[in-house]
Parts: sequence; C-alpha cells; structure tokens
Amino acid sequence: MEKVNCSARVREWLWDIRSSTRLAGVLQIGTRVATSLISLVWTRLLLQALGTQVFGLLMAFQAFTSLGGLGELGMGGAVGLRVGRGLANRESAALRDFLATARSLFLVLGLAMFVAVASLSGVLPQTLGFQVEDATGSTVLLFLVGAISMALVFPTSYTSNLNYACGNVIWGVIPAFLLSQVVFASQVVLALAGCPLWAVVLPPVFSSLFLLWFAHWQIRLSHPDLSGLFPLHWCWKNIRELGGQSFWVYLCVLGSAVFTSTDRLVINAFLGSDFVPSYQLNYKLPEIAFFLVAALSFAAGPKLAVWLASSDPAQRECGTCEVLRLNRFQAFFGLAAAVAYLCVNDAFIQLWLGKDLQISPAIQLVFAATLALTASADAAIQSAGRTGVLGIRYIGSVIGISGIINLSLSLWAGWEGSLLGVAASTELAAWGIQPVTIPATNRA
Repeated sequence: MEKVNCSARVREWLWDIRSSTRLAGVLQIGTRVATSLISLVWTRLLLQALGTQVFGLLMAFQAFTSLGGLGELGMGGAVGLRVGRGLANRESAALRDFLATARSLFLVLGLAMFVAVASLSGVLPQTLGFQVEDATGSTVLLFLVGAISMALVFPTSYTSNLNYACGNVIWGVIPAFLLSQVVFASQVVLALAGCPLWAVVLPPVFSSLFLLWFAHWQIRLSHPDLSGLFPLHWCWKNIRELGGQSFWVYLCVLGSAVFTSTDRLVINAFLGSDFVPSYQLNYKLPEIAFFLVAALSFAAGPKLAVWLASSDPAQRECGTCEVLRLNRFQAFFGLAAAVAYLCVNDAFIQLWLGKDLQISPAIQLVFAATLALTASADAAIQSAGRTGVLGIRYIGSVIGISGIINLSLSLWAGWEGSLLGVAASTELAAWGIQPVTIPATNRA
C-alpha cells in the first residue's frame, strides 16, 4: 500500500511541475551548461580520432541534415500555434480533426524527403564538397543515413510542437540530456575504432527514434485525447488553415536554418573542410551563451502565449510587460557575454584544442556582435511568433528576408574565399532583424 501511495505522489508531483516555467528554465540552463562542458571533452576526443579534415566533414554533414526541417514547410510550428489556441479555447473536437489532417501531411512530407535525398545520394557528396577518403568511407551510405535522419525531422517536429503546446516543458529535459551523452560517447567509440563516417553518424538517428517515442508518451500522459496516431485523413479546410499559417512559420524556419547551418556548408564547399572546425568551434562560447538566453524564452513560452492570446485585456497587457522585461534582461546578458567572449576566447581555444584551431580577432569580433544582436531580439521574436497570425506574418517576413540576404552574402564571400566575409554576412543580416523587435512585440 505504501508503494502505491508513493507512486501516486510521484505521479502527482510530476504532473504539477510539468509546465513550471521557473523549473523548466533552471533545468534547460543547467543541462545545457552541463552538456556544453562535457561536450568539450567529447569534441576534443572526436577531433583527435577523426582528424581535422574528416571532423570538418562531419560538422558540414550535420549542418546538411539540419536543413531537413526546411522540407517540413513550417507545419510543426503551425501545429503548435493552432493547438495552443485550441487548448486555450477548449476546442478538443476541432483539434482532434485538425491533428488527423496534420498527421497525414507530415507522413507524406517525411516520405517525400527520404525519397528525394536517397535518390540524390550519389550526386550530393560531390556537389557539396564531400571528398572521398579512406577514413570517410562510402559517401553514398553517408547520405542515405542522412536521408533517414532528415525524414525523422517530420514526425519529431509534429510531436515536439504538440508536446510544447500542451505545456510539457519539464519531463523530457533530463532524458534528452542523458541520451545526448550516450550519443556523444558512442560516436567517440566508433571513431576510435576506425569506423567510416556513415557509421559515426548513426547514433543520432537511434537517439531521434527514442526521443520521438518518448515525446509521444508524454502527450499520452498529459492529453490522451490528442495523442492518437490515427485516424489519418484529408480535410481541405484544415489544410488551408495549416498552410495559411505554415508559410509564415516556414519563413522563420528558413531564416533560422540559414543563420545556423549554411555557413558550414558554404565553407566546406568553397574553402574546404579543414576550415570548418576552427570556424565552428570558435563560436562555441557564443553558442552556449545564446542558448542560455533562448532557454528563458523557451521556458516562458507557453505561459506568455496564453497571456498574449487571451481575450482579457489585463492578461494581454501583463504578457506584453513580461516580454519586454525578458527582452531587457536578454539584451544585457547578450552584451555582457559578447564582451566576455572577446576577453577569453583565445585562451579558451588554446587550452581546449590548441593554437592551431584559433581564429582571427576580426572574426571573433563579428561573432561577438552577432551574439549581442541575436540575444537582444530573441524574446520579442519568440513571443510574436507564437501568439497570432499578425505576429507570425510580421516575424516570418523579416526573418525570411534576412535569411535570404545572409545566404546570398555568404555564397558571395565563399566564392571570393573570404572566411571573414562568411562570418560578416550573418552579422549584417542580424542588423536587419534588430530594429523590428519592439514592433514584433506589439503585434503579439
């Protein structure tokens, strides 16, 4: 009887904390800091096991697979928006019908992505500058694994956005952290064993499968009426609604993917994979700092979305004030982190990887400026993008256009052989986003 009561109390406690903003922020920040510190060891071991050139190819390949989200056309974010509003208005029956259509679309898009990448697996390596080496192994197999990984983006996007809209921001943090360490360790073991690159990239695929199951399990616990995998059907009304919102979400996804992934692909294609590790790893500290900033918006997102989407003027006003307060904190933190980065990065890289991986002060200055700008814009962008059609249209337009500018400048800089130019293209595009953050908040 005592065991039953203890189990019931644990379940009740887990239910009570599942949407806790403060605890989610603490866990997100804590696990990210722990992951970043531990990954310093994993990264060094993996770099030593693979060598600079092959490690650069691995980083470029990871950037390529992350672009799989572009084929999702913003549908995941649109699902999150629709479910968030539906739960706020208690539209259970309408949501189940909407999700049945959404599942059908995600299934079709995922299969299409797999077929497209798999059919091009013989052409993509040469096009993207993936040299064939003994340590690399079959690049065709590498991109076939990539096709599976990119196809899994679709069900993962569906379940993660649905989970987030349901307010489940706590339960998955620790399991995801532990699993990420298993993935890192597995990749190091495979690299040390001399396995080809296509085998080294397999652990993240298995990790994605587990996290997909775990996310669905969380939805079954919190909102069982929304967790069904069936039925699958087409409703043109729901498709039009999903498509009308997803286009603007897609522009956000497109712009974000350009900002975070294309630099590595451009550098690999035009300058060679040897330049990818120094470029990417010198951005490690700004990456950690920005995640800490973004974790605050992520944790507060569901609650802010409810306030800003409420029909009560007092709650909307409260939500706007909280967004602005969060924005001020993030701006201060981003600027302080940028200054600290410039002071310690050379010593950090020398201690971590050695002098050979250090990068020029000019590129470090660009990285610091990019961190300060993106941190100061995060809260307003995330809030506007989750609360209504006007906000997502506004933010989608701005981020999409900025992403296109970033990619165009990066390609031009890569063609000219300028590593500094590739970095500066992101900074210039970030300047375009900065002036619109407060109007974005007002549109939320």
